[in-house]
Amino acid sequence: MKKKLVKLILKYIKVRDWEKSKKRVLISLNSYFTENEWLEKISNLDDEFDFYFVKNKFRFIKLITGADYIFCFGLSSFIEARLLTKKKIYFGVVGLEFLKKVKLPSSCEVFSPKGISTMSIAEYCLAMSINLNLKLYYAFNNKLKKMWDQSKILNKPFISIKKKTIGIMGVGNNGKAIAEIFKNLGCHVNGYDKIHSKSLIIDDWFYPDRLDLFLSNSDVVIVALSENPETKHLINLEFFKMMKKDSILINIARGNIINEDDLIIALKNKYLSAVALDTLITEPLPRQSKLWKFENVIVTPHIAGNINLFRDQIQKDFIKTVLKGKVN
Repeated sequence: MKKKLVKLILKYIKVRDWEKSKKRVLISLNSYFTENEWLEKISNLDDEFDFYFVKNKFRFIKLITGADYIFCFGLSSFIEARLLTKKKIYFGVVGLEFLKKVKLPSSCEVFSPKGISTMSIAEYCLAMSINLNLKLYYAFNNKLKKMWDQSKILNKPFISIKKKTIGIMGVGNNGKAIAEIFKNLGCHVNGYDKIHSKSLIIDDWFYPDRLDLFLSNSDVVIVALSENPETKHLINLEFFKMMKKDSILINIARGNIINEDDLIIALKNKYLSAVALDTLITEPLPRQSKLWKFENVIVTPHIAGNINLFRDQIQKDFIKTVLKGKVN
């Protein structure tokens, strides 16, 4: 029924014709990647390419058939895979897990800004680790109450983050950047992944069958795993019970990796010390979520490696790798 409705809407949407003498480029817009921002980058390419900018998803679906090159942030389920034959698609997002559900034609070439936000993510993890280790969240909450109170912050002896063991779950591009920034600080770094990364910045390696040892030997656990059936709700109540009682959890991966109901139980039972969540199952986090109520939980609005921070770099990468064909 929905597909019939979409076809009916597409039938009555009017768009201008592509210029037949030029290569056709379809660009999806959002509040950060605006038409004006794009026009500044492509001003010297008008002779060779015909650019079409769209924000409406139905216009995008209608135009995708005639496009040669496409810049977008995802694919609607109403787009038929056969329409993508012999096309070059650049996804302006970091993770491409959603493509596992899409059967793209073998002739369709896919590009994305790999590794573009790794340093931003690594610095976020460092900032959150120091923040949570110093329990500064109590000071931030007290500021809102106009209250001067040291008791919760100074109730335990201080241990420098340099003395902590950092456990990184998922040692891909992001994981390696995170490991490097902590290693340079002098931390001991544990790596957790099913594929061993032969890297000098990882001190000890743990495979999935040694998860209990990984957690019992990590003071700060940073989640940088990709989302797949194996990692969905990997972090659950059993996981929290294996963590050190004074450990810190930071998630910069995907929200579905953490069972949020179990996290709430773990926080109530003090199975861990503090949490920083940059990604959640539902974004924005619903106002009624109990996670808002915990003082030792920092929630950030998916900004650690948000592609909007790197708009210029992504636009230049699209032009270089897709339009000019200079793949690094």
